[in-house]
Amino acid sequence: MSSSFSCRGTVQTGKGRILGNWGFGRLESSPSELSVRAPLLSRLAFTPKDVVSLDSFTRIPILYWGIRIRHVRKDCPQTVRFRALRTPESLLSGIEGSGFLPQGVESDECLACGKTMPKTAAACPSCGWTFASDGANDA
Repeated sequence: MSSSFSCRGTVQTGKGRILGNWGFGRLESSPSELSVRAPLLSRLAFTPKDVVSLDSFTRIPILYWGIRIRHVRKDCPQTVRFRALRTPESLLSGIEGSGFLPQGVESDECLACGKTMPKTAAACPSCGWTFASDGANDA
């Protein structure tokens, strides 16, 4: 396992379908950080706990393929993608080979107490609130 991985390509950031394309970008990974940067774009750096998953996408082979960084950071653009001439599988393999492993957990805000709770939780770990029906409105 090497200690770092680096690749040149295009960085895409934004929200929903509105994405900015930043050419001459670079993706870098190490066991403790995954980052993307490009001219005129601030560097976006993620720790393993920030990243939920790294997903490949292919729209047009070679011309429009890459990876999507699914993250939980609120101070970064919702959508962060990196496109390169390398296959998405080789990008994912390089990142994994550098020792970077996503450990993030998507979360929601509890409707009762406002604290953060995992999306997969059946009840809020802080106050016990749940989405389950109490039967009062059941016919």
